[in-house]
Amino acid sequence: MTKQCLEVVTTGERICRAVSSVSDESQKIANSSIGAEALLPVPQSMSLTTLEANIIAYGAGVLWTTGGLKNRKQAHEMTWRVLKLREKHMESLSATEVNSNEHVLLANAYNDWALQLMNEGKYMDARAFSQRSLDIKERHLDTRTNQFEFFISKILLAVSELAEGLYVQSLVTARSAINHIVEEKGHEDPYTQHWMFHVANIVAGTGDFQKALELHRSALQARVALFGESSYAALDSYFSVGFCLYKVGDFMAASKSVAQCIGISESAEWASECLLRARYLEALILKELGGGNNGQQSESEINIIAERNQWLTEFGEDEWKTPGESCQEEFIYFDYLVNMHSGRTTVGQSPIVP
Repeated sequence: MTKQCLEVVTTGERICRAVSSVSDESQKIANSSIGAEALLPVPQSMSLTTLEANIIAYGAGVLWTTGGLKNRKQAHEMTWRVLKLREKHMESLSATEVNSNEHVLLANAYNDWALQLMNEGKYMDARAFSQRSLDIKERHLDTRTNQFEFFISKILLAVSELAEGLYVQSLVTARSAINHIVEEKGHEDPYTQHWMFHVANIVAGTGDFQKALELHRSALQARVALFGESSYAALDSYFSVGFCLYKVGDFMAASKSVAQCIGISESAEWASECLLRARYLEALILKELGGGNNGQQSESEINIIAERNQWLTEFGEDEWKTPGESCQEEFIYFDYLVNMHSGRTTVGQSPIVP
């Protein structure tokens, strides 16, 4: 399904560029007055630049939600192009043509670029873009009627703060973010609990796994109800619940939760990066259930880490290509395999903060 979606995106982008090229050539002919009477006006209800950016942004969104490390470079190129197209379009407008929708598109392009940088493990670099996104929205949008727009900018800002070690501030910002959804839909609404998944990951990043577990369980219940048990969102939540259970020492329950997402992964076409991370967690849990192996890595752990390291060497960037010897938490690098949409609980522990 992902491949077909990206093929549609690529086709749409090519069409936009081709039409834009024809339109530009037609304008040249019109300006020279040669054959001008034969030209028909091109409808401009949406600029071709905006349409092209919308199409590419959809493709990047597909990669963020269904992919991981292996197609991160493609997502990088697509997201950067969207940002440049949004800026180009905004610069082409007169003051009277700019409306709140134009501001939202540009603000979200900055926020999407922040998300892409976070996917790449560049949390510090991302902060300026998520802050710029939020600043635009605060200047041009009504907080009472655009709740989700403020949520998506603030929640990424909270992740950046967490990466800086600003644990208390990141929790304050995350709470402020989810309050926008609560304000619109109410605390118990399934969609509120669905988005609480991202707050839970920030809570886990501060080390409060018991609280994170409570939030992740609520998110899991909502996601299964909203999207089905075999949805990407539900599988990500099953994993996160399992991870938190492992961290609080409930290994039997953790084993069941992780087995659930691994068991459904093939039919759900879960990203291979997500599956490898889940297999690693399963290996850790099984080791604990077997007595801990005197603190030594099991054969399964060693094999999974070796497979991960091959992926890091082939697809990773800069410091992320090779896990440092000083890193005592292998999970940091397994989190790097997956995108932020799938949930990372080790942001606050990362030894790499570019």
